[in-house]
Amino acid sequence: MDPVELGAKIALFEENGLRPKTYIIGQVGIPFLASKTVRPDNAFYSLRLTMQHSLSSNTALGYNIGYANEEQKSS
Repeated sequence: MDPVELGAKIALFEENGLRPKTYIIGQVGIPFLASKTVRPDNAFYSLRLTMQHSLSSNTALGYNIGYANEEQKSS
């Protein structure tokens, strides 16, 4: 079983004119909640800033930028 990940999504801004709807999403992987064969040595994390512009009443354009720290298991 792969490591369990916990995360949160936090709203920063609502869409207003040219400013997009903006969220920050963070996740943390918990190594001890994984099978021994795939268990990483340390916790890992990712952080993303996601944005969305409405193009019409039923269409939107979404994009994001982020960073992930995913270390490999040492031998």
